[in-house]
Amino acid sequence: MILPILRNPIVLGAVAGLLCVILRETQILLFDKTVFSLKRDLPFLYEAINNIKVMTTPLALIVTGAQFQFYAVKGMFKEIAVGTLWRIVFAPIIGVGGALLASHFGLLTCGVGEIATLIALFGAPAAVSGAVMAGEMGNDEQLATQHVIWTSIGSVVTIFLQVCILMATGILNI
Repeated sequence: MILPILRNPIVLGAVAGLLCVILRETQILLFDKTVFSLKRDLPFLYEAINNIKVMTTPLALIVTGAQFQFYAVKGMFKEIAVGTLWRIVFAPIIGVGGALLASHFGLLTCGVGEIATLIALFGAPAAVSGAVMAGEMGNDEQLATQHVIWTSIGSVVTIFLQVCILMATGILNI
């Protein structure tokens, strides 16, 4: 079970990114500067990669939306509803609420920036890459796709409500 996880392109990409960060930090430690920087030394390539980065998530959402099938909802309604509720309702209540409770007792310090980060972390919709990863790992790609779609739709309302509630209670002052 571990080998397919290690061969997953998303995991390989994360490991490659981590190695690049380690290499950059090693350069700074050894030479007091970066010897090679894609942004500085190959700006045309950096710009091309940056443009691809900017369009990746919208393109992935479009492709995921194209795979959306209404008839699949009927057969998986319970799984979709439970997964969506947990992702965009219960996770923010537990995550943000737990952090605020810990802050109240002096275990954490939660300012406006931290609260906004927690809302984004716990209230954001399921990642598009999760549907791709589910398919790659031999799991239910259709359910994962439905989960991405429904959490994306629902999070528009739940994130708005989270911010409104936190502002109304005076916890979030923007």
